[in-house]
Amino acid sequence: MKTTLFTIALLLAIIPPVLSQPGPGNTWGLCIGISEYSPTDLNLDWADKDAIEFSTFLRYKLGLDESHYRILKDREAYSEKIDDHLGWLMLKAKPGDRVYIFYAGHGKPNSPILPYNSDVAISKKTITDALAGIKARDIIFIADACYSGKLAGRGTRDAIDAKELTGLSRGLIVQMAKAKKGTVIMTSADGIQEAGELVAYENGIFTYHLMQVLMNDTYSREADSNKDSKLTLYEAYQAVFSAVQKDCEQQPQISDEKLSKDIVLMSWDMPGPFIRQPYTDPATGLTLVPVPAGSFTMGDTFGDGKDYEKPTQTVSLSAFYMSQTEITNAQFCRFLNAKGNQTEGELSDKSVTWLDISDSDCRIEKSGGSFSPKSGYGDHPVVEVTWYGARAYCRWAGGRLPSEAEWEYAASYKKGGGKHKYAGTSSEASLGTYAWYDDHRDSKTHPVGKKQPNDLGLYDMSGNVYEWCQDDWHENYKGAPTDGRAWETGDSPYRVLRGGGWDYYGQYCRSSNRDYFTFPGHGRHFNGLRLVLVP
Repeated sequence: MKTTLFTIALLLAIIPPVLSQPGPGNTWGLCIGISEYSPTDLNLDWADKDAIEFSTFLRYKLGLDESHYRILKDREAYSEKIDDHLGWLMLKAKPGDRVYIFYAGHGKPNSPILPYNSDVAISKKTITDALAGIKARDIIFIADACYSGKLAGRGTRDAIDAKELTGLSRGLIVQMAKAKKGTVIMTSADGIQEAGELVAYENGIFTYHLMQVLMNDTYSREADSNKDSKLTLYEAYQAVFSAVQKDCEQQPQISDEKLSKDIVLMSWDMPGPFIRQPYTDPATGLTLVPVPAGSFTMGDTFGDGKDYEKPTQTVSLSAFYMSQTEITNAQFCRFLNAKGNQTEGELSDKSVTWLDISDSDCRIEKSGGSFSPKSGYGDHPVVEVTWYGARAYCRWAGGRLPSEAEWEYAASYKKGGGKHKYAGTSSEASLGTYAWYDDHRDSKTHPVGKKQPNDLGLYDMSGNVYEWCQDDWHENYKGAPTDGRAWETGDSPYRVLRGGGWDYYGQYCRSSNRDYFTFPGHGRHFNGLRLVLVP
């Protein structure tokens, strides 16, 4: 088990019986995630990512405008700023509104939130006073705090007694819930239990399963135990409790079962909040484009593809979001400055970093401990990034790499049905309007978004740089999933690349073309990425 975590989900509600989720204009959110602490011995791995992921629930599942929620990460989350943002909720929320608060970081028995400047804890009284001052009809406060377990050997005692880092007991959450009528508090574990994270999840165990229930429609509907097309807070709690128990001995807690049964988090008898227009995420700077649910024929349907593009098959996909452009050097630098250029994966039995910054083709440099794009390359797609680096970036940004099926569906999308041979067109004669490739390249990458977009509004799906996908390489589609999932079974050492690049011919830019070229631990001058997010 990695750095031990325990997650406190504080869900607050002022409730007449059965409270539905208010509309986006009547919902507010505050997400706090602290992985970096002063002192650094208290640092965590995924608390900032947990907060970003919860913000995706607010934005993409509930449809909140960016003016209705805020994110504080790492150094931003110092004590005064947290106090200010709690005050912001007190000013903004009105009777009849709902408020969600999410916290991921350390906690102490009488200080459920430990800010970046850890010598100044956010006291229980500060939190309960804020809750009492929020005028909303119901408030949902989710916190992810670290148990002391393995911190004692990290030299933290000079700054803070590591033994004091703990969780919230059931008695304490019941006491806190009395701050305001209707308050419901859910925690990932009892106060004295260790709550952990798994490497495979790159989240706290509780947070991971909570997000599965909140974001994945299949899990949400399974959690609807009475099948009334509504998911209550208590049903979500039961589903998360069961899932957590399969992974570890943590016992999530809830302060009031009766009250939580009246709080409706989502309903399937109302139109969903799936955003129909591109949206720029303030946390990452990414513009995300909605890709509607649908079915398409995956593989070579034009008769000039390779054997590894066959046999064709019908694939059905749920709706998702995709970054409008390839990830740029400037965007990737935000990630590197938050997480560093960490070592992950191997190449020729040697460890490799996420970005091969030493290669002359890399357009990112490091100076004075900070990463920045080389002059003139901020809006060019990042290159020399390994598959591991691409995956790490997507996870940090709250999404993931696309599956091959998602990538081809989005690239080939054609209004009115069917599919385009290339992204935006079926004619190679007009490909230069949509793509930077061998005949239209000037022997280099180009700023993203300068050619015409395809029918979904996605840029450079053909050309500019190849894009990593989640899937393992397979020689054909025999046995491939037909539901849009990534295909990760088999013994291939390669991962899939899609889309063609600035120094490749038009045939490589076909939407159905698939390649591997290099190992996942090898960054190349044509390897880039884009992100998907599933609502």
